[in-house]
Amino acid sequence: MIPVRVLISLLVLGVVACGKGESAAEIKEVAKETLAAVRATEVVRVQVRLEKPEPPTPAQLETRKQIEERIQQENVGTIVQTSTDVGHYDFTVEVASTNDALPRVRAILRDAGVLEQSTVRVDGNQP
Repeated sequence: MIPVRVLISLLVLGVVACGKGESAAEIKEVAKETLAAVRATEVVRVQVRLEKPEPPTPAQLETRKQIEERIQQENVGTIVQTSTDVGHYDFTVEVASTNDALPRVRAILRDAGVLEQSTVRVDGNQP
């Protein structure tokens, strides 16, 4: 399933291209390239395990918020999902390249003091 933002982008692209006298084949090629680029987005999932099997405390949630803000401020990626559960909190980051993003995410987790209790996993292409 293609996200709504991608469909809107393709629609706008098609309208702009049509206004410039582009052929249907050229528009189709641009749309294919755009979809390929979107599909190439990789996903990094981070889980931080807590010391106790309890829901996260306000301080732990603040730490997660600071980590997420730093990931976005430093243009590592875009936080697309967050969750909390008993004993851990999680977040998902869309990145352009896991080769570039993984060391940066780990450094941010280390700076926040939670790297040792974190699992960082690459999930490949975002569905």
